[in-house]
Amino acid sequence: MTLGKPMGAGYPIGAVITRREIADALARRYEYFSTFAATPAAAAAGHAVLDVLQLTGLPEQAVEVGARMHRRLRDLAADEPLLGEVRGTGLLTGVDVLPAGGATSREVARSLLEQLVTHGVLAGLTGPRGDVLKIRPPLVWQPGHVDLFIDGLHRSLSELRTGRA
Repeated sequence: MTLGKPMGAGYPIGAVITRREIADALARRYEYFSTFAATPAAAAAGHAVLDVLQLTGLPEQAVEVGARMHRRLRDLAADEPLLGEVRGTGLLTGVDVLPAGGATSREVARSLLEQLVTHGVLAGLTGPRGDVLKIRPPLVWQPGHVDLFIDGLHRSLSELRTGRA
């Protein structure tokens, strides 16, 4: 996995995370060449990021908050005709948006995205047809943020279904 721009809170640092056997296999097969040399400032920024992650427990919190979000989204999708499968890991989540009332899934997804904004909820769209609601909140999300998101999503879906959008 590669990480980039958001990792350094605006400072240009990046990282590669992999298993040791993958790194070793790549080192045996390929010569490494990079035109981007690390600087002491970039190394210090990287270390500061790692220190904050360790001190605050944000990675562990992301696992717990992500599980809460996936659970709440699956519960909502079970009763919501406009939502399909919920997929994700950690805080990164995708929710299939389904076609309805003669509108394509992409059209419904775009309408949903616009409606979410009116409730102060931000998300994106992804997928080959542009019909997957992409939720990728910041690492600092807490359980209350999940509840606010789900409430805004529920209101938006209700308004779309009843034509109040």
